Amino acid sequence: MRFILALCCIGMVVLQGCHSGVDTQENVAPAPAPDTSPPTAPQNLTATAASPTRIELAWSAATDNVGVASYRIHRNGSQTALASVAGTSFADTTVVPNTTYSYVVHAVDQAGNVSAASNTATAATPPASSESDSGLDARPSNTSCLAWPRPSSSIALQRFTNLSFSNPVAMLQAPGQSAH
Repeated sequence: MRFILALCCIGMVVLQGCHSGVDTQENVAPAPAPDTSPPTAPQNLTATAASPTRIELAWSAATDNVGVASYRIHRNGSQTALASVAGTSFADTTVVPNTTYSYVVHAVDQAGNVSAASNTATAATPPASSESDSGLDARPSNTSCLAWPRPSSSIALQRFTNLSFSNPVAMLQAPGQSAH
């Protein structure tokens, strides 16, 4: 009987040890160290005034040990980013004519680390053209325009009624003139 009692006691100890969770241990990998390395600064920033209201920026990609998530564009020394983009180009369409702008770009990695500033790039928007500078209109280059001074007396158009054209003809009227 002692043998059976001892076997029962040993079995209970083993069962208790197996089911209590005291002897079990999970194999958990240690957490990776946080990313504290900022990306390299973007290089070769260029700014080109494409029109009186548009400046186009382009730069070489930054590198990072984990990965670059975005680029922050700063204009005229502002601490607040003008924009944040994923690629290596940006068009600033908030500019005004006849003004000089300077830009820098910062790379941001997935952990939020920010790089040093890129080189500074500067562009000046051209002045806006006025209607008096641009001629009669903004016609395509494959059109023709005939113009002559307004006569002081009335003119008869009957002799021009037999004209024929191979392409459609558009009639132009000067601004502020009444139809004739």
